[in-house]
Amino acid sequence: MMNSIVQLIFVMLLISVGCRKTKQNVNADPIPYVQVNSSINLALQGNFTIIPGSFFYDVGGYRGLVIVHDFEGNIKVFDRACSYQPQSDCSVLEIDSNTIQLRCGHYESGNFKPCCESKFNLFGFPVNEPATFPLREYRTARSGNILNVFN
Repeated sequence: MMNSIVQLIFVMLLISVGCRKTKQNVNADPIPYVQVNSSINLALQGNFTIIPGSFFYDVGGYRGLVIVHDFEGNIKVFDRACSYQPQSDCSVLEIDSNTIQLRCGHYESGNFKPCCESKFNLFGFPVNEPATFPLREYRTARSGNILNVFN
């Protein structure tokens, strides 16, 4: 009888430990989901398709879109919402053309005003905290100069 009770307690302990979510797997402040389905004419963006490291902004997503031509020849589209406190009004990403990184904040009277110290590389991964989650990346399909962006 005592052996059965010990086994039952052991099984319950395993179940409770196995079902517990760890803090690192939960984004307490996720970027809200917004339906995206748009077409962008890349021919209207000058040398964007020719020059790696170039970018432009467009409407859509939660805080807008940033379209990036990375240094591997890929075109990536990210939501401009910072993954750290994305609901904050100032949580909008801008490209720092000196470091070729996305940083959280906005320009005011020609001066950059940071929202937080978060920075992201052109693959959407955080390189500076407090952000620890990657940016929301949208899927793309290209047909000639038309870039379709969707989720």
